[in-house]
Amino acid sequence: MTILKMNFLASILIFVITFIRITMLQWLPKKTFPVLWSVVLYRLLVPFFVSSKFSVYTLINVLKNRLINTTTFLELEFSIDRNAVSDIASNITSTVPLTNVADMNILLIRVLWIIGICVCALFFLISHFRCLMEYKTSLPVENALIEKWKQEHFIKRRVDIRQSDKVTTALTYGLFRPVVLLPKTTDWTDETQLQYILTHEYAHIQELDILLKWFLAISVCVHWFNPFVWIMYILANRDIELSCDETVVWTLGETVRYSYALTLIELEEKKSSFTPFANRFSKNPIEERMVLIMKTRRVSFIGILSAFAIIISTSIAFTTDSVSEASGTVRFTSQDTTPEGIETPNNFMETRTANCSVDFVKSEEVINLKNGTASEHDAENGKMILYKDQNETWSLKQGETICIDVNIEDVFKDGQTAVIGYVIDNSYTDIFSGKITHNESVEFVAPKEGNYAFYFIGASSDTIYIHSLSIS
Repeated sequence: MTILKMNFLASILIFVITFIRITMLQWLPKKTFPVLWSVVLYRLLVPFFVSSKFSVYTLINVLKNRLINTTTFLELEFSIDRNAVSDIASNITSTVPLTNVADMNILLIRVLWIIGICVCALFFLISHFRCLMEYKTSLPVENALIEKWKQEHFIKRRVDIRQSDKVTTALTYGLFRPVVLLPKTTDWTDETQLQYILTHEYAHIQELDILLKWFLAISVCVHWFNPFVWIMYILANRDIELSCDETVVWTLGETVRYSYALTLIELEEKKSSFTPFANRFSKNPIEERMVLIMKTRRVSFIGILSAFAIIISTSIAFTTDSVSEASGTVRFTSQDTTPEGIETPNNFMETRTANCSVDFVKSEEVINLKNGTASEHDAENGKMILYKDQNETWSLKQGETICIDVNIEDVFKDGQTAVIGYVIDNSYTDIFSGKITHNESVEFVAPKEGNYAFYFIGASSDTIYIHSLSIS
């Protein structure tokens, strides 16, 4: 899994969640969206996939393979030797090895990427430590209302409530020993306002929003070149605040919505500096927060089920990998339903299928492997070779793996096009379609229990000289 592939797939997920946010923000629990952004962070920061047949990329992969197979063999009918043309052109146009140029470009891109990571990381860290230096000058709050609040709202982690003349709005920082920092100018006699502020900040602490902010910052640093990641950073921070606003209204009752919104307006008038790893009571845009606060209602059971359904379906569809690419090798899962034995037809063309390269086969041959290996043989343009194990098929259970290793003669630098597939129940299915330069290893996972045979089709305009082909 390359960083660019992770980036691309995460961008699709960000687009989907942004669409869900635009259309359903007023109807779903606000806690839904921090969870969804956490799913994006998983896709951005974890370079591993769990394969699933329910992945949206499984569908894309199936459609792509069908299109590629059809296009490849339509081109064969014209017998255009693209490999030979490419080989001649590469010898004429330049004496500088293209691989060296490509390596230099890749190295330059990696250096720029690392420089970008360092710049972003320094920006966040300098801002954070500058704020921490200011926070160290804060003093503990000695107030009866505050002490009473702390006793009534016990949290396992120790929470300090302090005051400072360096901040203009309430904020929370620290993960293991969180600190709620209040402005020195806070009206300590206004019990209602203190209740709103502390309920909001305690919601941040209980939801571990500081941890989420750290991962958001890390994802921005790693994927700084992707504008979709910056959009995610902005929207996720908004949704963190909206979630806490909802918690305040749910905790204190819907009757506090109006007065709580007025408190937001009052605190929004006070400017504040950038604090990347602190949760502020006030966060732009204030208009969105006020509108949603006034529309906050107790979520129905249907709304909660909808939120769970959206989170689960989005996670499975967009963070899991196609079953054909789960481990970086070629895999395929079939929709065959009847696990019966395979019969070798007298003519392969009689059993061709609509989504298989067999449609374009011009000739055929059966080769029996000895000790799992076939010796030297040729595959002409459009020729299909069906492989069996000493006149027998391979009896496989569902999930069992077979590895097909092909070694061909290097005729062209760019390789030669070929197709590899399997047969079961007289149904032919391609599992590999592309160029082979010298060696190719195709890993096949049996989609169901049954008897399998495998085929190789020459798709190059020139004959493919196969030194050896083994199936084990």
